[in-house]
Amino acid sequence: MEKIDEEYRFKKGSNRLRKFTVVLCVFLLAVGMLVVVGCGGGEENTPEQVVKKFTDSVGNKNVDSYLSCILPEQVGEITQEQKDAMKQQLEEGGQTFEGITMKTEINPDNKDHAKVILTGGKIAVEASGSAPGQPESIDVTELPEEQRTIYCQKYKGRWYIDMMAGISEEPTPEQVPSPPEGQPQQNIPIQ
Repeated sequence: MEKIDEEYRFKKGSNRLRKFTVVLCVFLLAVGMLVVVGCGGGEENTPEQVVKKFTDSVGNKNVDSYLSCILPEQVGEITQEQKDAMKQQLEEGGQTFEGITMKTEINPDNKDHAKVILTGGKIAVEASGSAPGQPESIDVTELPEEQRTIYCQKYKGRWYIDMMAGISEEPTPEQVPSPPEGQPQQNIPIQ
């Protein structure tokens, strides 16, 4: 029974990791960052310091620094293929962060959990159709709050990105298959 539970937990975690990877890719390509927070090592003693390190890692295209910002147990779940894809996305992404301001909300029930909300600044994104050297600039405040909220967890005295926090288990409308053409849509609640 324990082996089955362990296999289920691994598969469930893999689905969550895939969901995270998809969300991360979309945000990195669309606006420069999905967000999640933290970063181990160095002097990242506050959630805001790790957000800064994370955004610098994206801007500098440094995958090792980027991965050091993620909870170690979650980094351990990332396959080499996924790490290679992240590296390629960082190298091709062309995102930079300018004048980012933020506010931190520590969870009052668990001081080892926090969220950082980006409150200002710009994300410059090299758009695929734009001329080289002319990135599209996105005002952070124009993004929905959930896309500029970065969840953090303190682990062994350092803050890290908790890339699984805030990811819903519920399917999005895009994930729910549409009925074949010509057939009426049925509103059946998902259990």
